[in-house]
Amino acid sequence: MVKAGKSLAIAAIAVAMVFAATPSAFAGGSGKDCGRDHVCKLEGAGFPGGTVAIDVDVIGGANRLIEWRYKGDNGFRCSDKFWVNEPPRTWVCYGADPGGYRLIVSDTENHDGYRLGIRW
Repeated sequence: MVKAGKSLAIAAIAVAMVFAATPSAFAGGSGKDCGRDHVCKLEGAGFPGGTVAIDVDVIGGANRLIEWRYKGDNGFRCSDKFWVNEPPRTWVCYGADPGGYRLIVSDTENHDGYRLGIRW
């Protein structure tokens, strides 16, 4: 039991370090933590266009294949699927239009939490 607790603590620290360390390497962006729900949405404005990095982590719940979706104001779309129990990941979308943006992660089942980030 103690060994499992230590492993979980180490994994939690690693996740926090990834999200805490990476935004400083980029010029802008935003992040959002969502609680227990089946959807998490991050919206904003001021994206200059070009390359955007998408950070997603889903915490808890059944290991299901779910999808994140990015949509820009001018119709640019980017998406991918991942398994809930994968470690936090970053995906990159190229050629995104400038302006507002929306990042959504949803599932038909509730999860303990979500952590979303957009960086450019």
